[in-house]
Amino acid sequence: MEDCTEGYQYYVAQFGTFLIHPTLAPAPITTVCWMEYDKRTYLQSRHYVSGISFNRNWTSYRDRFGDIYKSIDIDFWWGIDNAYYLTNSKSYNLVVQVAGQDYTDVGNIVYKNFVVQKESNKFAMSYSSVYIVPLDQIITLSMNGSMTLSNGAPFSTYDQDNDQSIGNCAAVHSAGWWFNDCTNCNPNSRLWPGGNSSRLGVDDEFFWNDGLYGWSAWATALWFTR
Repeated sequence: MEDCTEGYQYYVAQFGTFLIHPTLAPAPITTVCWMEYDKRTYLQSRHYVSGISFNRNWTSYRDRFGDIYKSIDIDFWWGIDNAYYLTNSKSYNLVVQVAGQDYTDVGNIVYKNFVVQKESNKFAMSYSSVYIVPLDQIITLSMNGSMTLSNGAPFSTYDQDNDQSIGNCAAVHSAGWWFNDCTNCNPNSRLWPGGNSSRLGVDDEFFWNDGLYGWSAWATALWFTR
């Protein structure tokens, strides 16, 4: 199957690891799928209780880290190379989900026609538009602007500084991301359990400035849908 959407008819409501083979990929790729609702192909999953660091080098973000074979609940990054193969084989949306206290979902931010370029272009990403699927309307209706600065930006890690800042945004925020100068969000930084008004105000923590400026997350997830 090319992606988790295609596998839905065979694995209805299943959640786990599957082999997919996007058209451009040279070989099948192991990924985490949720064969329900929006038929998710996961890029990232994080929980504050995990000990897995997302302060990784370029090679780790390109290839993958986190042992998805061990547990579907473990934190992982699927690999930007895999995202390149997938998003250039068909049209996909990227969904960003942020969870609050006790893992209560706040809402999903959907980036339509999300595309990741190849490594020679530093895995730059772009999207055409954004909309919100609110689960907490008070919070999420204003969350859609945080990735505006990242639209068109290349990916950066502490050992590959591709941003437009005079400093190294990935090194400052201790995570790889599509930084520009730098950005208004970083779902790959350190999670700190809490909720509203619980941010520590330190550089290496999770932040999503539009709608969640002073708010800390318990978990984040990113996935692709068709």
